[in-house]
Amino acid sequence: MNKEDYLCKLYYYYGKQYTNFELQSQKKDGFMSKRHNYLDANGTKFIDYANARTLLYNEIVIDMDPDKDEEQEHFENRILRAIAHMKSSSFVWGAFSSNRGVHIHIFHNPMFFMSDEKRKEIRTKLIKLLGGDLHKVSDRVTISLEFAEHWKSGKIKEYITGNLFEVENGIR
Repeated sequence: MNKEDYLCKLYYYYGKQYTNFELQSQKKDGFMSKRHNYLDANGTKFIDYANARTLLYNEIVIDMDPDKDEEQEHFENRILRAIAHMKSSSFVWGAFSSNRGVHIHIFHNPMFFMSDEKRKEIRTKLIKLLGGDLHKVSDRVTISLEFAEHWKSGKIKEYITGNLFEVENGIR
């Protein structure tokens, strides 16, 4: 999968065309471009440079990085517990590599029709339950873009596991 194909799937399949999320280019030197709505940027050169995006209304991101002085084995066990929890849930979800850890993306369609505050409340509860970064509760927060280089490390954010593509293909 490439970035352009995934952006299309985000908007049309996972986002059901309810969220015209924003894209941004971020650089290691602190530069951040103006944000562009996906529909305005689609088909332009800006897509080539975009490496960050905002959340969909129905999306929860569990951003898991190792705590300071946390042993690698302990961190890996936290990730495995969160993934085991997701596997036993009815959510559509996928785990992706991030700069230092993992992003677990969860899509919960009832959130489309909730207020901003209610979406934040649901995100906060699930992020606390799974041990993620509480800065990811707002629709407007930027996250590293899937299948694009991370602005700090240059690492490509890659798909690890989940049921995102199984659901899409009618398997689940």
